[in-house]
Amino acid sequence: MKILIATDWIPPNYVGGAERTIKELEDYLSAQNCSVFYLSIKQKIDQSRKTRNNVHSFPALRMRRRANSHYILKLIDKIIGLIDPVSPILMALKARSLKCDLILVHQVSRFGIFFSLVLRFVVPKKVTIVRVFHDLSETCIKRTRFRKYQICRKTCLPCRPLTFVGRVSSNYYDFKIFNSKFTLNKYAELGYSVEKSFVGHPYILNEDTITELNIDNHASTLIADSADIVRIGFVGRVCAEKGVKSLVQALGKADTPYELHTVGYATPKFQNELNNIASQLNLKLTSHGYKEQPFRYISEFIDLVVVSSELEEAFGRVVIEAASFGLPILVANVGGLPEATKLIKPEPMLYDPENFSFPREQVNAARVQPETIVLKHADSMAYPMKTILKLIERRKNS
Repeated sequence: MKILIATDWIPPNYVGGAERTIKELEDYLSAQNCSVFYLSIKQKIDQSRKTRNNVHSFPALRMRRRANSHYILKLIDKIIGLIDPVSPILMALKARSLKCDLILVHQVSRFGIFFSLVLRFVVPKKVTIVRVFHDLSETCIKRTRFRKYQICRKTCLPCRPLTFVGRVSSNYYDFKIFNSKFTLNKYAELGYSVEKSFVGHPYILNEDTITELNIDNHASTLIADSADIVRIGFVGRVCAEKGVKSLVQALGKADTPYELHTVGYATPKFQNELNNIASQLNLKLTSHGYKEQPFRYISEFIDLVVVSSELEEAFGRVVIEAASFGLPILVANVGGLPEATKLIKPEPMLYDPENFSFPREQVNAARVQPETIVLKHADSMAYPMKTILKLIERRKNS
């Protein structure tokens, strides 16, 4: 079976959780004897991807050539996507020319808002179109759809054409995969069609797994005296919407001493801003940059991982990964993050990122090591994909 993945950013240049998930999905589909191809807007690529022959890049008029661009460039791209009627048509025609059995529409904000709608009318009806909703980016020109600590209650003027086209397009997908119940419910609230939908968490499993964690000697360092400095770890994109700035301010103003270690990409401007705030508040801040195996790297010197997002995260993949290394986790009670904590026993503590000052008593209470992670095949993204592939095969053979 020939499968096309339409996505903004192509692995193996991991931009974030969305790209890591789509790479794992590619590997899973390849293991099912499927031929997998990518369709994307032209971008800067690394040497490892230049040798790949399954990538089709389209030179549309877009300002960004890399994911971690300046916010202004991202906003300009969004505006161009709103008013550009040509690129979506040309991209859809390119998808048609590849003659695929299945088209997976992933994150496609750079394609232009009409791409998904045009695609259904350009490709033959026998081609199955599946939309993967990884977050709320299709509903918001700022990508994250957040106003400080709560989801937008009203759709603001720039987002109205985006959501209108999105609602119409949602009626033309053959199937939809939402990466959490939270994401599905939010799209339903905004008027999107959720018929023929699956919920598939952003990990790939062929069978249920119950992981009993064997905690090593690092456990002894995690139970610290109240006078000790607690070493806080943050893993992910180091940016304002991930709550890093608020985290630095809260730890710096706390009554007891903390250290903060960040692992992830930060723009030089934002990193300088964090360094200045930490210096003013006498907080020891260490930035380790991007690491291929962030939790393996950070597990040697961290007492507690804090997932501090201020945006409505669709699902907490970082929560599962931190738990798999036996690291205690304190999780912001926003979006789909609580959905991820329910897969871990004992369940990690949740906190309100708007009103949490990191009192030592509560921080110490959160420092409970995970013992078990329960992941089910039926809840993973592999299950809906397997079901859809079977339906396509049945239709082809009938």
